Amino acid sequence: MRRRVWKPPAGRSWPRWQASTWFPARVDFESCQSFEKLVLDAEIIGMAKRLLAGIEAREETLALSVMRELGHRADYLTHPQTLRWFKEEFYIPSQVVDRGSLDAWERSGKHSAAQRAAARVEQLLKDYKPLALTDEMRAELRQITAKAAQSFGMTELPALDIFGE
Repeated sequence: MRRRVWKPPAGRSWPRWQASTWFPARVDFESCQSFEKLVLDAEIIGMAKRLLAGIEAREETLALSVMRELGHRADYLTHPQTLRWFKEEFYIPSQVVDRGSLDAWERSGKHSAAQRAAARVEQLLKDYKPLALTDEMRAELRQITAKAAQSFGMTELPALDIFGE
């Protein structure tokens, strides 16, 4: 299944599209949704969450004892203290966010963030394994959805092939 990477409609600019990042995956507010934009938004949200978490100033993470022990010329990156805290303190985005040099990006094919997001979406959809739902779970989910739909004026839900309707 091929998807078209979304581009802003004629007369619209990227800033309007970018301004909608506070609603993940939505493009032009509620006019359409994009898996690719959801992937990009997830990266932005992950980076923002890490930034907002800040750096907790505590003895263990500051490693003052390690600095005293190793001095100014030590290799802190290979010290067990660094390795222990690295995963918690450092956020590494997925390959959707290219952190390489310009030369490396050019050698790898000059793929845009949108192209990398589209590739990530394809991989996620290919690898997705839906949860096994019992008939009772399906019926309950359908009932919850129907009740919510009624509150918006829908009298019945459309049939879905995935539920064998």
